[in-house]
Amino acid sequence: MIHGYEKKAKIKTNVTPHTFRRSCTTEMIKADAGIYHVKELLGNESLETLRHYAKLNIGDLQKVHAKCHPREKDD
Repeated sequence: MIHGYEKKAKIKTNVTPHTFRRSCTTEMIKADAGIYHVKELLGNESLETLRHYAKLNIGDLQKVHAKCHPREKDD
């Protein structure tokens, strides 16, 4: 079914169910969903398996670092 819609939409890249899983994971993390909650929602056994689905860039990681690292917090 996905490949049929891919052809109708004339998408040139290969779209699979994992494409949606990766996109959803990445967007939830970018929207500040807790990675432990995302892990549970996806049914992953460990955070290590979650990293295969999340496509984050350095800006995303810097945002989380600034939010969570103790030295970055205001006193």
